[in-house]
Amino acid sequence: MIIKQNTWPALELIKAIAIASMIVIHSWSYVVTPEDLILYQYSLSLKIGNVLHFLCFSNIWIPAIAGASLRLQSNVDTHPKGPQNTLSRISFKWGVVLLIAGMIFSARTNHSELINAYNPLHFLGVSFVLISILLVFSPLRCMWVWTSFVFVASIINQYFKPHLFLEPLSSPELLRALNWVSQMKLMLLEITLGSKIVAWSLLPWFTSILVGFLFADKYDKNRLNISFLKKTIVISFAIVVFGFLDPKSTKFIGEQNILDQYHSLYMPMSLFVSVIAGFVLAISLATLWYQKESHYFSDLIMALSRGSFWIFMIHFSFLSLLSPTFEFAAIQTRIFFFPAFVLLWCVVFGTIIVELGKKKLVINFVKKRQSS
Repeated sequence: MIIKQNTWPALELIKAIAIASMIVIHSWSYVVTPEDLILYQYSLSLKIGNVLHFLCFSNIWIPAIAGASLRLQSNVDTHPKGPQNTLSRISFKWGVVLLIAGMIFSARTNHSELINAYNPLHFLGVSFVLISILLVFSPLRCMWVWTSFVFVASIINQYFKPHLFLEPLSSPELLRALNWVSQMKLMLLEITLGSKIVAWSLLPWFTSILVGFLFADKYDKNRLNISFLKKTIVISFAIVVFGFLDPKSTKFIGEQNILDQYHSLYMPMSLFVSVIAGFVLAISLATLWYQKESHYFSDLIMALSRGSFWIFMIHFSFLSLLSPTFEFAAIQTRIFFFPAFVLLWCVVFGTIIVELGKKKLVINFVKKRQSS
């Protein structure tokens, strides 16, 4: 396997933005309560927080970022075993790793209910395994066909899902009253079709992973010429605007608040299309204008980007540890300073992860030279 490092500075930038947004949104759920939404409904700080929540759509780009990162794991064009074999093995390996990490994460957060134990790591793991299977039976160029198929299936699901199964029981007590077989059936339906409990469903979110995968494939093969990027920027911007103009999108956004971190994933199809087009727009702009240089800003980006997996695994521990200190602080402090404080700790943690990775790389390089 040929691991390529620093091949796409734009992806590192977008990933860092997404991870920072994730930390901020999760921070609010620890220090802002539903009662605060009523008590401070006219507060300028809360109004600003609600606006920032809407601007943090980059948090929802994480599946597309994961798909792009997966594709860049190997230079398949020069690998002797061919693109399907190479990427299929890599995708399956990382899928299993993410599924195991999802189980560990669920055990740490005490999610005892079967359906609530499903988390973003499980979603990414299942998606990577599916990509591995698709690459076994079809060439890489056919991934566009599979992406279109999943997207069309998502549209059909949007309109016919109410006739396929009822929304799951939101009460854990009622859920536990079901037998094991019924819980399994409900879980599989939720994971496949989506619900307000299991928002990271395969339909439509698997589409976002495939879009990121394919855009990275395009980048890896021709490095995306300027003309292509400019056309992509215009088209993706038009799609973003078109999706936001849908009354369903504007109504959904208007109903959101600073604590709607999970419900925001259960969005109408028009808004979903805008979000995915927003990822393509952002990474095209970043590819066109952002170049990695050696300065503190790039070090910050690398800490959040390269340390993203471990930051996800540990940042809830930071939130639990630090939030009691801010429990009785002013609403302004809880909305703005607490997320910044947690983000700082995550940057420090990410920097440590990056430095440890560099030391491991140096040790492996020295051992290889000595053996040769």
